[in-house]
Amino acid sequence: MENITATFRSWTDIEQVSAALREQGAINIHVESDGTASYSSPDPLGLEASLQQGLTASQPDWSGEEPSYTLQVIVESSRSRQAADTIARYGGQP
Repeated sequence: MENITATFRSWTDIEQVSAALREQGAINIHVESDGTASYSSPDPLGLEASLQQGLTASQPDWSGEEPSYTLQVIVESSRSRQAADTIARYGGQP
């Protein structure tokens, strides 16, 4: 198992990369928003509902700051390169 962490500036990118990683068989996806909101799902299919309900209702007031989201994903070792490439494709920064 491999744990990969990346930072994103766009919520849309987080949604897209999460969907792509779920399709690739990610074991666990955890998203944190500047330390104000945190969502994790051992069942990757349950993450989308948590994200939609939670962060939509609790988007922080950035007051001129650019938002930052941290994505942590656990994948099988054999899929770590594929997951890292997918994260990079959607703009994730290590």
